[in-house]
Amino acid sequence: LAVNITHTFYLYLAGIAMFIFARDLFSEQAAFVSAVTYMSAPYLGYDIIYRGALAETFRLPRSLRLRKSGSR
Repeated sequence: LAVNITHTFYLYLAGIAMFIFARDLFSEQAAFVSAVTYMSAPYLGYDIIYRGALAETFRLPRSLRLRKSGSR
């Protein structure tokens, strides 16, 4: 049960991070579509369920945002 809750939490966290990243580039509607698309991507599901790579799930949108801002 705890693992499922953690996976769900990280999935939503990844969606929020992608929304924040896309909102800086596009409108809020496009950012929402981007976040939902990212959350439903097959690779993201594979990453969470089979690999258990929770940190990588959240890291991609965050690293894209940091790269855009020029900081590390």
